[in-house]
Amino acid sequence: MKENQFTMGNYIVKIFSIEYATHDVKRYKFFKPQDYSFVPGQATDVSINAPEWKDEKRPFTFTCLNSDPYLEFTIKTYPSHLGVTNELSKLEEGAELIIGDPWGAINYTKPGDFIAAGAGITPFIAIFRHLHKLGKIKGNRLFYSNKTA
Repeated sequence: MKENQFTMGNYIVKIFSIEYATHDVKRYKFFKPQDYSFVPGQATDVSINAPEWKDEKRPFTFTCLNSDPYLEFTIKTYPSHLGVTNELSKLEEGAELIIGDPWGAINYTKPGDFIAAGAGITPFIAIFRHLHKLGKIKGNRLFYSNKTA
């Protein structure tokens, strides 16, 4: 059986790693569909591959590099909302997500100062990882705020 399947314009992908980044933020890594590519800063619509959740799509930004052999999201959980992020937090390795094609979001064009807050940090994770890989961090600064350390 293949790790990923393609159905009706969406990719069904299997989570192979879930780890905590903080007490309420998790990193989800899943198998990358063949020929799937994105630009650092792009997002995709995501839903959980379960009958009651498959139509509940939410946008999430990739936090890995396009050159990585996997895809990754870094997602904050909001248990009080009883929505998609809460359900994602209950998933275990082997669970499946449905993702679409990558789209828009934030595109890096030149060095500068960038500001992000809370979950808005996620596009910059991939962008700054990419800049670091290229040796082009110099001239870029990221100002970030969060309600807790």
